[in-house]
Amino acid sequence: MAHEWFIIHTLSGQEQKVLDSINKRIDVEEMGEHIKDVFVAKEKVVDVRGGEKKVSTKKLSGVTCSFTCNSGMRIAKPSLSR
Repeated sequence: MAHEWFIIHTLSGQEQKVLDSINKRIDVEEMGEHIKDVFVAKEKVVDVRGGEKKVSTKKLSGVTCSFTCNSGMRIAKPSLSR
């Protein structure tokens, strides 16, 4: 079955928490066959300071958390309760 991309916008700094929550729900609700490739978009950045090379990862701006799922699957709006 064909998969479609979805992007979830989160609060700044909460991307990993949302990613972990989605992965946990996929396992608990056995949705692994419907949802795949859940990730936070990151890129490797090389900084050179004082002649020393440092590699770090940065989140891509504009894309916070992405996933693919079957096109026939219904996506529910999350509740905002805390």
